Formats: sequence, C-alpha cells, structure tokens
Amino acid sequence: MSIETASAGTRLLVLAGPHGVGKDAILAGLLERAPWYVRLVRLTTRAPSPREVDGVDYRFVSPTEFDREREAGYLMAVGTYPEASTGIRQRELLALGPGLLGLVSMNMIDALLFQ
Repeated sequence: MSIETASAGTRLLVLAGPHGVGKDAILAGLLERAPWYVRLVRLTTRAPSPREVDGVDYRFVSPTEFDREREAGYLMAVGTYPEASTGIRQRELLALGPGLLGLVSMNMIDALLFQ
C-alpha cells in the first residue's frame, strides 16, 4: 500500500515549526473545534518522557519494529536522527473516512523531508 493508493478525499494537514512554538496547542484546538480533523500519531524509537502516553503523544516502538515497517514501505514522513527515528504509518492516513482530514505536528526538519 502506498500514498498513491489513497482516495482523492484523503488529506493531511502538517503543522510544522520549531520545538516549543505551540504546534500541539494549535492541534488540540483544531481537534476540539472541528470533528472532521483526526490526529495521526507518529511512531518513534525513543523512550517516552514521564508525561508522554503511548498511543497519544507517540507510538513508542523498538528500532527493530521501526526498521521492519520502514523497509516494508509502511511508513511516510520518516526522519532518522542519532537519538531516534520517527514516522507516520501510511495506513492511518489511508483509513480516514470521507470528509476527514488527518492532522500531524512535526518539527521543521521532518516537515522539509516529508514528501
């Protein structure tokens, strides 16, 4: 499955900016006010911080699982850094119903790499 197989109605809005600029606050406001927005949860290979919740803030996966999904072509917007890798499962975007808009926040580097 690839992004090209998504239906014409599948859309993604990326909120990009530097750390601490308020991306998550904007995302929360959009989700609260507009039922057609759906938050896509990014995968990461780093350990969660004390306040982060798996499946809410990120999906915390092992480097092995991440590499397996990346090599199979299941991930998009992949960023690889010395401390961790991040990405979005394509199936989450493709599973959105008609009229729904996927939302994701990411830093500027990830956004620039996203195609």
